Formats: sequence, C-alpha cells, structure tokens
Amino acid sequence: MPVSLVQAVYKLSEVLKGMFHELAITLRAMMSGHAIDTLQMELEELENVFATVIIGSLAGMPLAPLGLAVELAAHMEEEIAVMVEKHAKYRDGLAAYASLGG
Repeated sequence: MPVSLVQAVYKLSEVLKGMFHELAITLRAMMSGHAIDTLQMELEELENVFATVIIGSLAGMPLAPLGLAVELAAHMEEEIAVMVEKHAKYRDGLAAYASLGG
C-alpha cells in the first residue's frame, strides 16, 4: 500500500522534531556544564585575590588595613594550613643556611 505524501511529510516532521528535541537537551547540558566550570574558575580566582590581599604582605605587597586583614584572616584558615604544610614539606635547606650568614 503506497504511503501518501501527507503521511510521509508527517513522519518526517515527527523524526525531525525528535532530533531537534534531543539536540536542545544536549546543548542545554553542554552550556550548563560550561557555566559551572566558569563559575568554579571564577571562585578560584577570587580566592587567589583574597589570599593575596590578606597574605600579600609576606611577599612584599602593600599591606591591607590591619583591622580588615585580621577580620578576614579567620576565613583563610584552610589556606594558611595548606601554606604551612607546603612550607614544612618543601623546606629549602640552602636558603636556611644562607640566612644564617647574615
């Protein structure tokens, strides 16, 4: 039994509708994943800026106002612990010896 032109167009439109629906779902998932990655990167950069403001004086950067630095230092507890751990792990013996000489 031959398929009429109307039925063929209807079937084609249903197939295309399903394909576009799947494409839309895929694109939404890709864009939301990209948005999450972008937000995570932004958070990491803001944490770096925050750490620079609070601990930057150790590297010779201008000091933040002392009251502000003391208040914000409480939020740096985890970063300070990591910094101390890395310092203990990678202690530079030559630098320690050189600092003894004056």
